[in-house]
Amino acid sequence: MRRHLFTIDLTLRGPVLTKSSSPSNFGLDAAVARIAHGPDAGKPYLPGTLIKGKVRESLLEIGYADEVSAFFGQDTEIGSGNEPQRGRILFGDLIATTSGGTGTCSRNAIEHVLGSSQAQMLRNIETPFAAGASVTFSGKAWYYGDANAAESVGERLRQGLSWLTQIGANRTTGFGRVTGVKVEATDEHPVSCSTAVDVCALSVALRPKGPLCVSKHKIGDNLFESDDIIPGNMIAGAMVETWAALCGLPVGSTLKECGTKDPVHAELALHFDLIRFRHAFPALETGGRPTVVPLSTVKVGEIPYDVAVCRDPVLCQDQKRAFVAPAFVPDWKDTSDVHKKMGWAFPARELRVRTAIDPQKRMAHRGENGMGGKLFAWEMAHPFTEDGTPIAWMTSIDIADVPSKDRKAVAEAIAFLLPQLGFLSKTKAVCDADVKLVTTPVSGPPLTQGQTLMLALQTPALLADPRFQNVEGIPKFGALSATEMFVLYRDAWTELSGGAIDLYHHFARQFLSGGNHLAKRFQRNKAYNPWLLTAAGSVFVFTVTDAEKANERLKSWLATGLKLPKWAIDSYGNTWRTNFYLPQNGFGEIAQHVSPPTTTQSVNLTASILPPHERESAAQV
Repeated sequence: MRRHLFTIDLTLRGPVLTKSSSPSNFGLDAAVARIAHGPDAGKPYLPGTLIKGKVRESLLEIGYADEVSAFFGQDTEIGSGNEPQRGRILFGDLIATTSGGTGTCSRNAIEHVLGSSQAQMLRNIETPFAAGASVTFSGKAWYYGDANAAESVGERLRQGLSWLTQIGANRTTGFGRVTGVKVEATDEHPVSCSTAVDVCALSVALRPKGPLCVSKHKIGDNLFESDDIIPGNMIAGAMVETWAALCGLPVGSTLKECGTKDPVHAELALHFDLIRFRHAFPALETGGRPTVVPLSTVKVGEIPYDVAVCRDPVLCQDQKRAFVAPAFVPDWKDTSDVHKKMGWAFPARELRVRTAIDPQKRMAHRGENGMGGKLFAWEMAHPFTEDGTPIAWMTSIDIADVPSKDRKAVAEAIAFLLPQLGFLSKTKAVCDADVKLVTTPVSGPPLTQGQTLMLALQTPALLADPRFQNVEGIPKFGALSATEMFVLYRDAWTELSGGAIDLYHHFARQFLSGGNHLAKRFQRNKAYNPWLLTAAGSVFVFTVTDAEKANERLKSWLATGLKLPKWAIDSYGNTWRTNFYLPQNGFGEIAQHVSPPTTTQSVNLTASILPPHERESAAQV
């Protein structure tokens, strides 16, 4: 049971034009799509989505309609709750084996009465491959499904591509003539790891084979901006989808069906809800998993300080050793310097514009009744930086809550599936993965009575919401003061810790999450209630009032994340069907906040921050 790799070589006769959606050089009306970043930068390519659409159209014309839905998926039906209908064949881009030249050609519309050139209709088109020149585009496709069907899938790919006459734009004028098709099955040997009985977690480095689009909250109907972070629920969903596909099951199959079809890994289905998938953070392959920049970090000029220990406002020294008011994270013009110190990598980005094609008119789909259209754009994050340095997304999968007798079997199932992971993000990216065992749970130094404890959220969490917390004197609606939010947070932490820690002060931000997609998927037939989340990077400072219980709770939080407060369970539930902001999906991850970020030279924190009672004399100086 494994994924199946096919290498595709598509030979075209020039000229070839697949238009770029990025701005072109001055004077060009239609530029060729080229790889923007990475080792193949500058080479023309055929988008994988274009090849997928053309093969799908060919197979429908040939008469394989029954197989098309299984191979390529279906559109989401109205009223379906936005449930996906994914296909089982995933395509990568086909990249030209040569970079091509820089030639151009011109076209003009002809006035049908006079037979002369029509005014203002001249177009200048990039043609890197001359007329008659032969160029080969090479790429990969992956099939997830029954091994017995893999051979027929390769044959269908060959038939679909061979049915095509032209690829790309200007087909009616002879551009992009298909002259050769080659599809070969290639062995792929994912690397797995041996497991141990006492494993408590798996450390994972995900390496996507193509760009990702982890959609942020949409600000427009047809623009999807990508986040850098892969959330845990997305990894969990992709793994279940991969497992079902490898078992040859249809889209939407349950974990129970996967376990029945694959009894070797049945324990994974049995205990899946007890597994915690942490968010994956982008890092250079030479580094470990980054940590989130705490909101207690401030800047004075280019110098960062951490003021988590300070409850009152402070002044910090700048480069000239003058005491000035610091700027907090929301006011920074650039955060890249501090993020780099915390281990973050920055994926190269690219914007691709896509549209559905009307199969009857052979043109961009205009929508129902010619209204609206189906044009949309993806901002995508590549698995490398702008200078081509590879990036790995680092995460951890915690199985500490799984019964000890079944942990080895669960770890083996995860280690088997992750190196074959597919269906990740909106691009349905295929991934490689390095998996390492963790036998020692994360822990910090033991807490003592009365000491100060600082915790920083690494991922968003459901902590405080005035609509659902019954705290006397706190209004349910409207803007809340800092004092009122402090009361809500203290109430939540008192509940979560069983009274073992007492909130002293905090640095926190909140944001709402919701919208059409989340409402239809998780709040169908209910009154719409968006989620109010506390943002990653929020820092909370406590006094330990019960050291024994605090050590117990902290150990549990570090291993499996913060539990949901009672108000969150009552309002949204504690299963993935109604609430995906669960600790099992990577939300509510915390870390002990100890050391602040520093500059290249050591910063003496206590000497560089001015106490409140000395501010007036410093201002006079």
